Amino acid sequence: MPQASAHPKYAAVVDTIKKHSMELARISETMDIDAFARALHDDWFMVDATGKVITKEEELALLRSTDFRPSSIRVEDLHVALHGDTAIVTGISNVRAHFKGQDMSGRYRFTQIYKAQGGQNLLDTAERSVPQNFAMATCINFLITSGQGPVETPR
Repeated sequence: MPQASAHPKYAAVVDTIKKHSMELARISETMDIDAFARALHDDWFMVDATGKVITKEEELALLRSTDFRPSSIRVEDLHVALHGDTAIVTGISNVRAHFKGQDMSGRYRFTQIYKAQGGQNLLDTAERSVPQNFAMATCINFLITSGQGPVETPR
């Protein structure tokens, strides 16, 4: 069986998913809550840097509050692996932000899992690079420390 990366649409799909991941960072930075809500699957959840599991509704409520104030969110070192109807993205977010008045800035390693609804294979979509009903299902974050041991991230 040929490798997925040899598929003619592989690079286009990977590029689109990377753009989507970077767009989510921009949406978070600008606090466009409606766009953020549309970009996430209804069953989306996140594991934050402290290990806490946060649902989509909890995250949206946090963003609607005045507690979280980002000044910059930049994504780098993005890698995408496609597996049928699923894409796994890893990368680093460089975040400058405050939460409840505390600085929570840092470099965060993340893993995002994107899923196409209806079992649609990402490489078999006809007119577009990814299905319209494609959304992030999960995000897991880890704060990257500089050898100083664990860092407590407020949430």
